Amino acid sequence: MVPTVDTIRNQFLVDALVNNHKNVLIVGGTGTGKTMLIQHALSTLEQTQWMTLNINFSARTSSMKLQEILENNMEHRTKELLSPPGGRNLVTFIDDLNMPAKDEFGSQPPLELLRQWLDYGFWYERDQVNKRKITVRGMQLIAAMGPPGGGRSAISARLKRCFNLINFTFPDDAQVKRIFGTLLQLHFADFDDEIRQQTDAITAVCHENGYCSN
Repeated sequence: MVPTVDTIRNQFLVDALVNNHKNVLIVGGTGTGKTMLIQHALSTLEQTQWMTLNINFSARTSSMKLQEILENNMEHRTKELLSPPGGRNLVTFIDDLNMPAKDEFGSQPPLELLRQWLDYGFWYERDQVNKRKITVRGMQLIAAMGPPGGGRSAISARLKRCFNLINFTFPDDAQVKRIFGTLLQLHFADFDDEIRQQTDAITAVCHENGYCSN
């Protein structure tokens, strides 16, 4: 990652929210560095106090499968209480939060499961006759999503209000040139001086033709 003013600012906000046990939702277009920044933030957490879980949503993600994944990464303290093992905190990173397909009622079941837990702190068992209420403690969410469109849906306001929302914008022209110029300099570090001196010209040409934004 090539640091910029925006990435440093965003990194500070994400680190502060995660370490204070706040749920975070990061929104931004492709290429704004959402996933990379989140993964970097999670990699710096103290492993004796934190554990992490990565989940990628798709159009086929179901609430049943999501609940199964979450429960498999926690342990039952009692029959009706789930929490992360070892007394640690679980940070669950969900990428493409708004990808699950909508059902016939216009809702997205995996997101409704998360909203129920965020609002009330529990969900219900799926495989038992009595459908016990399961309280879930010691978990927090950090999620990323792109703007609606292209298979992504607009999430409900009831879910959105449960998160601290951060919008990642695409870097301006000067930052784009700096990012790709730095990457080219590293790539051409072992080449002859004549080639290394062309990095600025190559970056300028790529940016003018729109290749840097892709």
